[in-house]
Amino acid sequence: MLADLATAGIALPRRVFDDIIAWRLPVLLDSGMGLIVRRALESWPLLCETPLEGGTTSRFVDTSVERLEFSAPAGFSERVLVQGRELPLVPLPGKRVGAGLRYRRSALYPSLHPGLAVQMPLFVQVDARTWRRDPERLQFFECDPAAAPPAGPPCCRLHPTLLTYDLRL
Repeated sequence: MLADLATAGIALPRRVFDDIIAWRLPVLLDSGMGLIVRRALESWPLLCETPLEGGTTSRFVDTSVERLEFSAPAGFSERVLVQGRELPLVPLPGKRVGAGLRYRRSALYPSLHPGLAVQMPLFVQVDARTWRRDPERLQFFECDPAAAPPAGPPCCRLHPTLLTYDLRL
């Protein structure tokens, strides 16, 4: 992306780009074992446009779903569990492995699929360590492994070609 900008005559220093990514997509968990979890971009679908008194329009969007990015060095071989479900990490460019994860963070009204349960607190397990993220906290914090949900089926993808798994499936 930076090479494309430079080709177009807009040279952007790598540090500026890294600072923007760190601000917009902060690291939520650094496992100390190589696994990094950060916030990822999630498009919020437009639910409806409602005319308001006075002639303006209000747009309702569904902000109940959030996406996370999991990444680690290519040699990372630990099993990653989210909510007791395995999250397979696949090869990525730059000698890394990773995956995206979509989950239900809240159940605000209006939202798509209001019958789907909220999947918070969110638990991530790697090896014998467990981290938890509560709805009111940005960062994950280490917790007792006994607090995590029991083992379940692996996380599912919406489509085999996608790198994002959906915890709601």
